[in-house]
Amino acid sequence: IKLNFSRFLSITLIVVLGVAFFSGLRAAKPAMQASADKQYDSENLMDIRVAGTLGMTDKDVDALKKVDGVQDAEGTYEQDFLCDTGNSEAVTKVMSLNDGISLVRVSEGRFPQGYNECIADRSFLDATGYKIGDTVKLTTGTDEKVSKYLATDEFTIVGVGTTSMYMDSDRGSAAIGTGRINGFLIVPKQAFTMSCYTSVHITVKDAMALGCYSSDYTELISKVKDRINGIADRRCDIRYSEYKNETATYINDAKLKFEEEKDTAMGQLGDAYQQLLDAQAAIETGKADLASKKLEIQNAQDLINSNANTLVVSQSQIDSAKASLVDAEKKYKELESQVSDSAAEIERMQKELDDGKGSMSSDEYLQKSYNLIAAKATLQFYKTQLANTRNTIDNAKQQVAAAQTAVNNGGTALQDAQKKVNEAPAALEEAEKQIQDAQIELDRKNEEYEQAKQDLADELEAAQQKLEDSEDKILNVEKPTWYVLDRETIPSYTAYKSDTDGMGSIGSVFPVIFFLVAALVSLTTMTRMVEEQRTQIGTLKALGYTKGAIAAKYVLYALLATAIGSVLGVLLGESTIPLLTVNTYKLVYIGLHNTVVKPDVFDALLASLLAIICTTGATLAACYRVLSSSPALLMRPEAPKAGKRILL
Repeated sequence: IKLNFSRFLSITLIVVLGVAFFSGLRAAKPAMQASADKQYDSENLMDIRVAGTLGMTDKDVDALKKVDGVQDAEGTYEQDFLCDTGNSEAVTKVMSLNDGISLVRVSEGRFPQGYNECIADRSFLDATGYKIGDTVKLTTGTDEKVSKYLATDEFTIVGVGTTSMYMDSDRGSAAIGTGRINGFLIVPKQAFTMSCYTSVHITVKDAMALGCYSSDYTELISKVKDRINGIADRRCDIRYSEYKNETATYINDAKLKFEEEKDTAMGQLGDAYQQLLDAQAAIETGKADLASKKLEIQNAQDLINSNANTLVVSQSQIDSAKASLVDAEKKYKELESQVSDSAAEIERMQKELDDGKGSMSSDEYLQKSYNLIAAKATLQFYKTQLANTRNTIDNAKQQVAAAQTAVNNGGTALQDAQKKVNEAPAALEEAEKQIQDAQIELDRKNEEYEQAKQDLADELEAAQQKLEDSEDKILNVEKPTWYVLDRETIPSYTAYKSDTDGMGSIGSVFPVIFFLVAALVSLTTMTRMVEEQRTQIGTLKALGYTKGAIAAKYVLYALLATAIGSVLGVLLGESTIPLLTVNTYKLVYIGLHNTVVKPDVFDALLASLLAIICTTGATLAACYRVLSSSPALLMRPEAPKAGKRILL
C-alpha cells in the first residue's frame, strides 16, 4: 500500500463515490416518504374524505364514527369566493378550522378567536398584497349572497399558516373568476351558515403506525373505504328523506312569505291610491270654496249696486235660498245611500279575494286586488263628497241667516258687503294659486302611482316565477350519492408521491454508472500494478507459490481499499444526499416542515457488496492473464508488440 498509495487512494475514492451515490440515492426516497409521513401525522391529516351531493349532516358523522376501523370523523366546510384586491379579484377557497383532523400549522401570528377572523396562506398574501391585520372582503362571484354560506363577508387576517391538504403551490381550480384558486383562508366553523357539511374527514385506526406510501397502508385504507361504501346507500336514503321534509317546509314558508309580502305591497299601493283620491277631493273642495267666495262677492256687489243708500233685500230671494237648501239635503241623503252600498260591495269583494287567494293566479290576484283598491278609494271619495255637501248646506244656512240679517240691519250689511268686495281680488288670487299647486302635485303623484303599479306587477310576476322554478328544482333533485375518497385525491399528496417514485427510479439506475466506472478504474489500476510486478510474480511462482496465494495479495489490496471506501461512502451518502434531497423539495412543497433521515442497513450492505464485487472482480481479471504465464516467461521483460503499418 505504501509503494502504491496513489492507486490505493484512487480505488478508495471511486468506491466512496459509487457507494455514496448508491446508498444515498436509494435512501432519498424513504427519507422523502418518512418526512412527509411525519408531516401528515403531526397535523393528523385525514385518511379518508366522504362527500355527498346533498351535503353531510351530523347524523352522517355519527354513523361514520361507528364504522369498523374508523378512529375519528369530523365534518368540515369549504366554499370558493372572490376577494377584491383593488386591481383585480383573487379566487379564494375558504375552509373551516377543524378541531382534531386535518389541522393547520400557524407560522406567523395566531389562531382566530372570533368568527370574523381568519388565517391566510402565503400564496393568498402574495397574490393579493394583504398582510396580517388587514381586512378582506369576499363576494360569491354569482347572484348568490355571501350570507348563504358565511355569517359575514369581511374577515381580519390574524395569522399565516399551512395545511397538509395543500403542501405545494397548486391550490386547485374553481368555477368562478379566472378558474384558478390563488390561495385559501381558514375561518372558525361558527363563521359558516351552511346547513350541511361539505365533507367529512376521517382517520383510520392503526393507520398512523404505517408509512402512508406503503402497500400495507393502502390495503388498510381500502378495507375501511369498502365498509363505508357498505353504509352509503342506507345513509343516502335517510338523507334524501330528510331533504324532502326540509324542502317541503322551506317551500311552504317561502309561499307564506310571498303572500305576506304581496299583501303588504298591495296595501301600500292602496294607500298611495287613497292619497291620490284625497288630493283630488281636496282640489274639489277648494274649487267649491272658491265658487262660494265668488258667489258671496257677487251678492255683495249686487247689494251695493241695487241701493247704495238703502238696502232692500227681497224676501223672495231668501225663499229661493231655502228651496236650494232642500235640494242640497236631498243630495246629501243620496250620497249617504251610495256610501252604504259601496261599503257592502267592498265587504263582498274582500271576502271573495280572501277565499280564493291560494287558488288564483298572480295576474288574477292582482286584478281583483286593483278592483278592491279602486272600490275602497271610491268609498272614500263618496265620504269626502258627503262631507263637502254637509259643508255646503251649512254655508247656505249661514247665507240665508245673513240675508235675513241684511233685511233687518241694512246699513251694517252694506258695510260688510263693501268690505268683502274690497278684499275679494287678493283672496280669489290666493285661492286659485292653491288650486293650481294642488293640481300639479296631484299629476306628479298620479305618475308615481302608475309607475309603482307597473313595477309591483313586474316584481310579483318575477317573484312568482322564481318561486315556481325553485320549487321545481327542489322537487326534481335526485337521490344523493356519496363519494368516498382517500389521500390520492389530494393533488399535492399525489404529486409528492410521484416525485418520490421518480427519486426511487434514479436511485435504482444512476448508481450503476458509478459502479461501472469503479470497475473500470479498478481494472486499469490493478492491471498496471500487476504488469509492473510481473517479475516478482514469476519469482513467486518459481519458488512454488500457488496462483491463489499470489492473487490473494492483490485481491486483499483491492478489498481493503473497497472496505474503507464503502464505509466512508455509506456514511457520506446516507447522511448528506437524503437531507439535501428533502431540503430541495421543501422549496417546491412549502407546506413540508419535517425532515426525517433514517439509515438503511440493507442498502449500505448491498452497496458495499456491489463495490467489492466490482473491484475484486476487476482485480482477478487483471491477475488472470499474468498468472497463466510460466515463471520463466514472467521473469523476462515483456516482449514489445509487433509493429503495424499505419496510414498517415
